[in-house]
Amino acid sequence: YNILSEESGLLRNEPGKKWVVDPLDGTSNFARGIPLFAVSIGLMDGNDFLAGVIIDPILQNEYYAVKGGGAFLNEKKISIPALQTGFTPCIFLNHSYSETDRNHFIQLAKQLAVSYDTLKFGTTAIELCYLATGAVDGFVCSGDSLWDFAAGAVIATEAGCVFTDWQGQPWTEESDKLLISRPEIHKKLVEKTKALPPV
Repeated sequence: YNILSEESGLLRNEPGKKWVVDPLDGTSNFARGIPLFAVSIGLMDGNDFLAGVIIDPILQNEYYAVKGGGAFLNEKKISIPALQTGFTPCIFLNHSYSETDRNHFIQLAKQLAVSYDTLKFGTTAIELCYLATGAVDGFVCSGDSLWDFAAGAVIATEAGCVFTDWQGQPWTEESDKLLISRPEIHKKLVEKTKALPPV
């Protein structure tokens, strides 16, 4: 298989499946002694997310999923519960280090703060795992690298989430903007991201 890793880039570039590896997602947290980081390994075929495993070494949690086979936490199947009446949905927001993506983040935070609680943990892998368990309700990002979310995307979708770009279209590798959320709020989130002014 091909291998795409944050540390080494693309090792082999041939047709077929590829492993997408981030040996330490949440590097800044780790360097500062903040216990929010993970190991993330995904398997892809083109734009298709086939499998993923994320290890949270601090809480000793192992999240994993295979497309069509469900999502699991420590061998127990997980799925997002129904959105509880009266709860304000909580959305993770994330961005890359580029100025454009930071500006998108600022605009997006202003849009979403009116109707949602927002969080940023600094580790996409852990954020998507919490989304898969229903602890939060959505994840919106501009500029994440593929190794940040390849594993988490299949875990979240197998748990019942919807995954698109900011236009509500199926995500492709050409898109640097992703939106993953529980189905009940996905359409409204897309309306928010579509309405963002260009930066």
